[in-house]
Amino acid sequence: MTPTDFHVVVEWYGDMGSTSRYDLATTFASFPPGRGFYIGELDGEVIASAIRIPWSERVYYGSLYYVAESHRGRGFGTRLRDQVAREHVGENMLAVDAVLGKVADINRTKFGYVAASFLTRRMQAVVRDDVTADTAVYKDGDIVPAAEVAFDRLLAYDDVCFIGRGNPVRGEFLRRWIRLPGGAAYVAVEDGGGRVTGYGCRRPCIDKQPRTHLIGPLYADSPDIAEALLRRLCADVIGQTVVLQFWTKNDAMLALTEKFAFEKVFDVSRMHVNGDPGEYKDTVFALTSIDVCGF
Repeated sequence: MTPTDFHVVVEWYGDMGSTSRYDLATTFASFPPGRGFYIGELDGEVIASAIRIPWSERVYYGSLYYVAESHRGRGFGTRLRDQVAREHVGENMLAVDAVLGKVADINRTKFGYVAASFLTRRMQAVVRDDVTADTAVYKDGDIVPAAEVAFDRLLAYDDVCFIGRGNPVRGEFLRRWIRLPGGAAYVAVEDGGGRVTGYGCRRPCIDKQPRTHLIGPLYADSPDIAEALLRRLCADVIGQTVVLQFWTKNDAMLALTEKFAFEKVFDVSRMHVNGDPGEYKDTVFALTSIDVCGF
């Protein structure tokens, strides 16, 4: 995959639901040149895609596995997945979010994937005008723009919540992620010493989904802090649609989505092969992006 291929892949996923114009390009730019981002071509036309990218020492995330409808049933996707993407992962652990039903069943029976103890759920809501910048639910600190917090402090907090610590690619990714055009990033800081206790990011969707925004990651030490961050992220887009993904095992996030009148869009099965990376943490209230980084 090259940058010139991005628009084709993003358009495919934009036709299926909320997709950011920035997720794929930001991830691609953050990794050093190498394998992990793939497309299939036929007579110069991009007809298939898949990504398998490492987010920690032995944990990869796989997504954007797609074949153009007019070319399905001819083995192109299987070749891309089995001969290219799987070889890249090797014996490392791979996490994917598989469509429930046939896709998840094939992953389990043919390829040895094991379903996690939770699903990944996408939810969305039109932001009500009673959702304001009031962060009173966070009694012991403030919600401030990410630009006001030293980046190394934000990265140190991310290290605690993310799937792996000390990944330089994650650091480069976050430097770009918190500054996306049309997006926003806020950090929860504790009174007194200014300890970081959470942060959240928002970015816009592609033009075919106007006035729609994706939230993620949303990491926080407590449900109250997660709520305060979510309020602040939503306060900038009253009357518009916000979308997020979270793990259904997180009961506190489920309660929060009910409070904000989110509605379920779909569930997908979190699955692993070559071992269980143990990615679940109750500080993870919303995932970075199931398009490129489902942690």
